[in-house]
Amino acid sequence: MALSRELLGKDLRLQGSIRITAPEGVALRLLAPHLAAFCHQHPDITIDLIATSSPLRLSQREADLAVRVTNKPPDNYIGRRVCKCRFGIYASPAYLENNQDLSLDEHLWVMSEDSFEFSPFPTWRKKFHPKSRVVFSSNNTLAVIDAAKRGLGMTPLPCFLGDSEPDLVRTTDTPDELTLSLWILIHPDLRHTARVKALMTFLLSGLENQKPAIEGIRD
Repeated sequence: MALSRELLGKDLRLQGSIRITAPEGVALRLLAPHLAAFCHQHPDITIDLIATSSPLRLSQREADLAVRVTNKPPDNYIGRRVCKCRFGIYASPAYLENNQDLSLDEHLWVMSEDSFEFSPFPTWRKKFHPKSRVVFSSNNTLAVIDAAKRGLGMTPLPCFLGDSEPDLVRTTDTPDELTLSLWILIHPDLRHTARVKALMTFLLSGLENQKPAIEGIRD
């Protein structure tokens, strides 16, 4: 496996395949347009996108490049921090109208499952609002968003997801300690691989343009 990484690291051709992993929401809302544009520019490169927040071992070639939302990227990878990733609390207008006077403890919640590491909120909710009730949970981002849009309850989302949903309203910003960072990571042996390096540079440029949305900056 080490020999395979070393040989791939010396590959200077802009052709071949790249396996990239990212959390589902990041993959769908942030990366997909950039990956499509990259493929148009480099038709000899094939992209294999794995939408998951589960840790994939870059050293075992389970992925060549990883996009992660974390404050503690693995020490054995190299990469670049793109920007902060802020979260907000969202709900549908109908839910808010029907529950105007409730505290966070009294609200119903729609949550990502605890195993979904992209969200720090399950731990936050249990610590600061232990009496609150979760009425719907899923490890599928789109299912969580859909449930909130249908008025089932409040839900914490990264701002680039929540703010892009016209049927959801950001009710409040979250505490600074819940802010994470967006990272692009590769294995050190692949840093000179032409196609991996080209994709990393391309994504850094594209995501930099989306920085206000990712950091939750309102117009």
